[in-house]
Amino acid sequence: MKQVESAYGNQIKFVYKQFPLRSIHPFAEKAAEASECAADQGKFFEYHDALFTNQGALDITSLKGYAALLGLNQTSFSDCLDGGLKVAAVEKDFQDGLALGIDGTPTFFINGQRHVGYMSFDAMKGIIDGELAKK
Repeated sequence: MKQVESAYGNQIKFVYKQFPLRSIHPFAEKAAEASECAADQGKFFEYHDALFTNQGALDITSLKGYAALLGLNQTSFSDCLDGGLKVAAVEKDFQDGLALGIDGTPTFFINGQRHVGYMSFDAMKGIIDGELAKK
C-alpha cells in the first residue's frame, strides 16, 4: 500500500478497515486493537507491518513488544490495549465489513468495486489507472 500511496499521492483516498478473522487467528482481534492503539501514536502502518511479519506471535506480550520496538509510548499503548479502548472501533469495522459481504482478507474496494485476495502493485495500478482515466 505504501507503493500505491507513493505513486498516486492525493489522487486517491486510502482507508484501512479492520477485519480480524477470529476463527483463524485467536489473537486477531487483539492485534487489530493494538494496531489502532499504535495509530493513536502515528505508527499504524509500521505496527501493521510488524504484525504481518510476525503473524505467528500475536499474544499480548508480543503485541506490547512490537510497540516497544517501534518506540511507542509504552504506558499509553498498554493503557489503550489493556483498557479495551479500541474494541468498539474494531467491532464497528468488522460489522461494516460483514454488511459489505466481506468474508476474508485482504479485500479491496477501488471506486466501489470489490477485489478479493492478494493484489500485486501492477494489478492494483492497472485498476486505479483505469478508474482515474474515467474522470
